[in-house]
Amino acid sequence: MGFKDEFKREMHNVMKDVEKEVNRTWEIDYKGHRIEVINQIKEELLIIDGITVDRNKRKYLLSHIMPYSKLSGILELQDGTKHMVSVKIGGYKQVNCIVKIDKETVLEDSLKVELIPWDHKEKIVPFIERQIEIHNKIVDDRLPDEEYLYDEKQPRMAAGLSDSFTDDIPTPFYVKKLLKLFEEQINDPTTKIRKDTYEKIIFDNIASYRDEFIELFQQAQLDESLAQQEAIWLLEHAAHREVVKFAIIVLGCTNCEKYKELLFTLGMHEEFTAYVIFALKNGTTQANNEIWRLAQVLHGWGKISAVEQLEAPTPEIKHWLLTEGCRSTIMNEYLAYTCAINGELDVALYEETISKELYDGAGLIIEALLTVQPFVNDSKWKQLAMDALQQDSNIKALEIAQFYQLNITQNLFDLLEKYPINIALYSAVMDTNNRQHIQELCTFAETHLSLTSLSDDEQDCLQCIVQDLYEHEGVGVPLIEAALKSDNGGLQYHALSVLSEWSPSFSQKPVIHGIIKGIAGRTKDKEDRQLAKQLLKKY
Repeated sequence: MGFKDEFKREMHNVMKDVEKEVNRTWEIDYKGHRIEVINQIKEELLIIDGITVDRNKRKYLLSHIMPYSKLSGILELQDGTKHMVSVKIGGYKQVNCIVKIDKETVLEDSLKVELIPWDHKEKIVPFIERQIEIHNKIVDDRLPDEEYLYDEKQPRMAAGLSDSFTDDIPTPFYVKKLLKLFEEQINDPTTKIRKDTYEKIIFDNIASYRDEFIELFQQAQLDESLAQQEAIWLLEHAAHREVVKFAIIVLGCTNCEKYKELLFTLGMHEEFTAYVIFALKNGTTQANNEIWRLAQVLHGWGKISAVEQLEAPTPEIKHWLLTEGCRSTIMNEYLAYTCAINGELDVALYEETISKELYDGAGLIIEALLTVQPFVNDSKWKQLAMDALQQDSNIKALEIAQFYQLNITQNLFDLLEKYPINIALYSAVMDTNNRQHIQELCTFAETHLSLTSLSDDEQDCLQCIVQDLYEHEGVGVPLIEAALKSDNGGLQYHALSVLSEWSPSFSQKPVIHGIIKGIAGRTKDKEDRQLAKQLLKKY
């Protein structure tokens, strides 16, 4: 999905939240008659005894800049007397509703309009628990938040698949800021702070920052009891799947033995299985038993996650792997090799006689292995990849060549002459982790990138190099200098980080030292400022 479509969907989601927040109904029982006032985002209604007597329709959302609207109608009592019902409804920061009958005020109410991201939405964990309670399994893997994720331009994905398509490059400083917010939440769990944390969680996909978050969480040494308390609160209120995943990860970073059954229940929904497995393995005892239970009841991407993490210390588990392990609704090929190795297929087939069940299971595994391996092992792919790279920059050919570990370094530099700002080529050279190749790439960049006035594409190429120079001290110093001089916060951060790992002699060079001093004094980014000051202390 392009940026424009993504932006439209986000704005559409915001409007849905606003609509749910402002939709209100007031009910009055007046001398045996029922009066209802309904406020919606595009319409207000006055209903007396089930009959709509007045309506105000808004053609445009901007019409809400008119702070109040008025409704009126006639109420006829049983004695035949008629009374004027007048309604004044609206407001900027809150929804005010004043209802008068003749001149008597019978209702005056004020509701603050505040977009709480979990309000007015179905909660995910109770949704899962109800299915398990009724059916002992998940019968409908659609989650309540799907209206916010999928539309005609973003087709629905199978449960557990979407994380595989997530960009694994985390937003700079995102994890540190999120962890800081969560620490504030566990120490002062007010609605405002919880809202800030919740909104930060749903800003990004946890699959892109999960490992970094786990590492930093463990380093932070937060109060375990308070962290669990807020993780449970998030699970109880989560109306977005990313919040459920986040809470599961938090529990998994603690001793979560007492939450094992809750985790197992969540793991039965394949969107969360991989996260539950982490929590079970990291935070509970005898986790393998629970993982095996999950593997036996799942059939899609969750089963794939479970079988991949399942240990097979007993003959029973080995037998299950060989007879049922690789069957899934996705592709049997995904688990065939894992089941053959961990189930010890070679040992099982060494017996003089085998059961019909094992015969069928082994046949399924072997068939799946034969489907994949001859295709992969065909030597023509290597030659086709090399031929394609000699002709042009082809991402697929590049990935195939890297998969087969072909020596394509010279091809990469030849292509760089034609496409000097192709980030995939820069990335491929850096992936070699060869100091000589990286030095040559740095020299190329120094002469082919406009270091004093970098375009967006050139900034990406420069960052691709600089962010991986930690282990190559002294390589690419002019590029480090250019990154420091740029206005790009990400470039500056990576350059400062590299210098902090190198010998102080590099940051003490007069030109670089002057740039660092300037960053320490003027940058608004706290992380960059701290790094710069730390480097200056080494001077």
